[in-house]
Amino acid sequence: MARPKAGEKTPLSRQRILDAALCIVDRDGLEALSMRKIGAELQVEAMSLYRYVAKKEAVLDGIVELLLQELELPALPPDQWEEYLYQVAYEFRQMLQRHPAVLPIVATRPVNTAGSLAPMEHLLSTLRKAGFAPLEAVYTVNSLVGFVIGHAFLDFGTLQGVEPGTSDLKNLALEDFPAVKEMATALEARRSEDEFEYGLRRLLAGTRLMQKTK
Repeated sequence: MARPKAGEKTPLSRQRILDAALCIVDRDGLEALSMRKIGAELQVEAMSLYRYVAKKEAVLDGIVELLLQELELPALPPDQWEEYLYQVAYEFRQMLQRHPAVLPIVATRPVNTAGSLAPMEHLLSTLRKAGFAPLEAVYTVNSLVGFVIGHAFLDFGTLQGVEPGTSDLKNLALEDFPAVKEMATALEARRSEDEFEYGLRRLLAGTRLMQKTK
């Protein structure tokens, strides 16, 4: 493919539009994303974008595609499915940490593009080869994804215009809440990484138990 000559603009493409959109969300937040803003980022008229993306919703689906393509899924045999899912969960979490502003998109947009299907294919085919029934494989993947996204919202997700809160139990009257009072120190001392590990291990242990007893 011929490179643009000096002084020439790089040709517009779907890939450039999606890269610009993700850059805007990472830098300015999801509420800043618009076709006009993408056009300004690329120094083109917003109307020229519609030749490559039908509407803003297509851009959102494309952002999901870009994020899923960042994932480096482990190359483990199907009989190591538990370790496989463990590594997938951490890889997914790390991707979300790199792009915290996209959490609402990932949480609400289904996989709607062919470019997004490779990770799903990898996950489902691994579980099928491991002996999971089709519906079990789907439920397992969705449970894992939901756990990672939910924990990510708790740890580093933000709502625009809303400052993250901090726990301040020690300054509350807790006489009527004995269990909370007993564990106030533990509640305020939680470490997100430890909590994520705790929940993930138990999610996988429960899945392993169900697979053994079916």
